[in-house]
Formats: sequence, structure tokens, C-alpha cells
Amino acid sequence: PEDIFLQSLAVMQSAPLREVTQQSNLEIDSAQAALENLLDSGEIIILETVNGELSVSNDVLVAARGYWSQVSTAASVAVGDYHQAYPLRRGMPKEELKSKLKVSQRFFSSMVARLIPENMLQEAGPLIFQPEHEIHFSSQQEEKVNKLLQQFSTSPYSPPSTKDSKQAVGEDVFQAMVELEMLAPVSAEVVFRKQDYDQMVAEVKGLIQELGTVSAAQVRDHFHTSRRYALALLEHLDQIGVTVRQGDVRKLK
Repeated sequence: PEDIFLQSLAVMQSAPLREVTQQSNLEIDSAQAALENLLDSGEIIILETVNGELSVSNDVLVAARGYWSQVSTAASVAVGDYHQAYPLRRGMPKEELKSKLKVSQRFFSSMVARLIPENMLQEAGPLIFQPEHEIHFSSQQEEKVNKLLQQFSTSPYSPPSTKDSKQAVGEDVFQAMVELEMLAPVSAEVVFRKQDYDQMVAEVKGLIQELGTVSAAQVRDHFHTSRRYALALLEHLDQIGVTVRQGDVRKLK
């Protein structure tokens, strides 16, 4: 029964236990015995349980040890290759990795959930990366970054536009600065230095708490900036659920 069970699982690579049982044409008792023996010997691994039960009649997701070793190694290699190709990016999009591995969403989710505690991979939102990966700028890139940040420091509430920032340091370096939380985009055109953004958000909240509501004109005057920057910030705060618009003013949501 163990050989039959493994052969059926090999065809599907990974599958819920009840599907393996149906594919192998084993009786429930024989399949359950085979499952327990294969688990004891380490020939198969459990990727996802259902209420902690390991019954061949339920939806527990399993994989053959050989296939698991193959696909988990392939995942680590693919992410490593991505880091080499794009050293200034924090990580590889999960969807891109799933597509590369050609696995189901359920298997991919279970794989990620297993590899992270094992410290083979780490995740941040939609990205996945190797634990040791860090973004490092070259000396030339670092010089451009510092020059750009100096411009933001000189005029924190009316800083260079997104377009000008990208032209100053390059697309990849700009995105890396966002990933490293040096910069905080609030729209396609407007970006602030992260520390200035945090301060502005806090002060807008304070203004609303004091006044009840706040208009774009009041925010503009408070920061001695232009309507363009004030409006971009307020619309961003609407989008992330900090404020809600009522006519020409905002209040805290």
C-alpha cells in the first residue's frame, strides 16, 4: 500500500489526502495505514492540516518528500537569482515566483508558510526574499541619494516631484529608497521624505482634532506649501483611511 500511495502522490506531486486515496484505489483502512507508515518514515510531509486531523478522508494537503525538496530548493534558487538580477529591489513578487514554480495557489501558500519559519525565505506584503538579502547602494548611487535627500531637506513640504526624483537617481534607486522607507510617495507625482511625511500626517491629524475639520487651503497655509502638495497629501490620507472628505473639508475617519 505504501508504494501505491506514493506512486499516486507522485502523479499529482501534491494533493489533499482524500484525492491521493481515490487515485490509489486503496481501501480507507489500507490508505490510512500507508499514510501513517509513510509519515513515520519521512517519505511524505504534511503541508496543511484540517482541524489537526490526519485522516485520508479529509482535505489535508500532503507532498512526497522528494518533490518537496525539489520545489522548495527551486523556490530558494529562483529568489536568489532574482536578487542577483535586481539587487536594488527588496524582493521578488510572490505571484512571479508562483508562476515560475508552476504550482497551485494552495500549495504555494503552504510552501511559503513552511519555509518562513525554517528561515529559508522571508516575506513582506506581496514580496518574498532571502533572509540575508539587503539593499546596498554603490558609492556613485549613494552620492546621488544624498544629493536628492538634501533637496528634500531644504524644502520638505514642497520637495522634488516623483519625476524629478527618478531622473536624479534612476528608477531602480528611487524604488529602493521607497522600499527602505527613505521616501514616501502619496501620489503618482508627489513624494515626501519619510520623516517629513510622518510629521505632516501627525500635524494634519492634530489640526483636525483641534478644528474639527480641515480644508486643503488650511493644510497649504499650515505647511507654507502649494495646493498641489496639500491636496495630494489629503487625497492620500483619504485613500488609506485616515481622513474622509465632506465637501471641501476633511475630518478624521
